[in-house]
Amino acid sequence: MKRLALILMILLVWAMPVSVWAAATTIAAGKLTGTSGISTTGNTSHNLVRLSSGRLIAAFLDETNNVLRMYYSDNNGSTWTQFSGTAPAAYGVVALATDGTNWYCAWKHGPAGATYDIYCAYGSGSGTPSYSAGGDVGVGCSGAYPALDIAVDANTAPFCVHICHSNGPGNIAYVNNVGQTTWGNWNSDVQVVSVPGDAESLHLAVDTTSAHTNRYNLPQVVGMDTSGKVYAYIGTANNAMSFDGCNLGLTNPATGCGFAIDSSGNSNITWRNTSNNAYGLQMTVSQAISNWNTASNWSSFGGILTDGYVTQQTALLASGTNLYMHSPDSAYTSRTLRYVQSTNDGSTWGSAQTIETSIAVVNVSPRWQYANNPSYSSSGYEYLIDNGTNVYYDTFAAAAPAPKGGGWRYILLRHLGLDRLCWLGAGKVWALEGG
Repeated sequence: MKRLALILMILLVWAMPVSVWAAATTIAAGKLTGTSGISTTGNTSHNLVRLSSGRLIAAFLDETNNVLRMYYSDNNGSTWTQFSGTAPAAYGVVALATDGTNWYCAWKHGPAGATYDIYCAYGSGSGTPSYSAGGDVGVGCSGAYPALDIAVDANTAPFCVHICHSNGPGNIAYVNNVGQTTWGNWNSDVQVVSVPGDAESLHLAVDTTSAHTNRYNLPQVVGMDTSGKVYAYIGTANNAMSFDGCNLGLTNPATGCGFAIDSSGNSNITWRNTSNNAYGLQMTVSQAISNWNTASNWSSFGGILTDGYVTQQTALLASGTNLYMHSPDSAYTSRTLRYVQSTNDGSTWGSAQTIETSIAVVNVSPRWQYANNPSYSSSGYEYLIDNGTNVYYDTFAAAAPAPKGGGWRYILLRHLGLDRLCWLGAGKVWALEGG
């Protein structure tokens, strides 16, 4: 019986999907998103990029000193070094993007609650990087819960930058430097949509795959307002002066939305509802731009994670047609970090897997994964987290997702001259003995 119990225990372990991750590396004191006047519903943008040289760049906030902090690592995140020079003033929100060779950083330059301009800087991936004072984009980032995000397109660097931002109260806005020839010159600010209350949890991406003719090089903006409505818009041109899109018409108010474009060109949105469950929608690549004006053209993922413990954010990462939704788990006082994986473009989702247990996770920011920056690397899937005091880097290698509600897995064992066919199904281990 003891031997049979041991076999059954081995089977249980074997049958469960395993995600492999190392201990998180502390970068420095800071937060991924600010707290003074900032919503707690998930305003985190992308705070981590990997350049084609292999260098990692992280950007976040030091609220003690109200400055931007930028660090780099040339050894896959084992150690981190701060940029040289004087860190510029920063408040509330910061976002990173890359064209592969260069990094681009945008941040709010003044205190929360006030209308202060967005600043933007860029630098290369070689040598010892230093802080840049940044250039004034000339547009405000305001409202009760300031938010912004940054992306790059397929144009010639550095004139490939797109920024979406709150410009409130009541506006989601957008600006770019496409067609400019001098860094620091920006095109006119454009209103994407007027929203009730204030805009928050904004995300921006540009699909740079030329085969995706319905989306190629067009900015896509996703965000929320403080009443819990979710909005999705796409620019009608690369240098967009107008957008098509709509309020997605959710029946249950949302918080903490996530956004990612997969390798098929599908646009994917996730969010948390008031019951602490996660849901999602997808706009397939075959849809025309004009179809973004109608919410019913978005197909539903259904319930992605519905155990009632989804907290604050639904940070979404895409790698090929695999999708990963990350969220802190409210079931624990010291919140763990979980992810749910889809390996088929969101058609089905596996069970939740825990990937951080030693840090009380407040915010999570997966590595920026759009143009020139595929989310998978030899170091696995990379992300930053904070616990409200310090920022950490970590990586994990995802296993195949476990089917929800169990599934059948078989193994034939030979033990003491007997054949035992054992399997895991419906959460139980079963065994048949033969001669």
